[in-house]
Amino acid sequence: MVQATTPVQDSGQNDSSNGFRVGTKRDEATSGVASPTTAGRSVLPPIEWTHVDRGKILREDLLGVGGATTAIMVGLTVFIATAMGIALVLTTVLTALGFEFSSLY
Repeated sequence: MVQATTPVQDSGQNDSSNGFRVGTKRDEATSGVASPTTAGRSVLPPIEWTHVDRGKILREDLLGVGGATTAIMVGLTVFIATAMGIALVLTTVLTALGFEFSSLY
């Protein structure tokens, strides 16, 4: 907490005559202190541990890897097919314009 400085505080006097408290001393007892008595005990339900089915986990992992591999293969196939289509169209257009590719060899 930041307190404003006054000539009274700067002179070394520790009093509260200026309307604000100097220091951290508490004048009254603190309310809301926890009582030392214990509350009644409540009964919690027992902990139930779930059984890990390793076969199910392995199947799910293999299906995930299989799906990812299939997606990669389909994407690669589409990429190659697109590249071949572009090459075929380009070759057809350049041949129609009279450009001879065998002359480059």
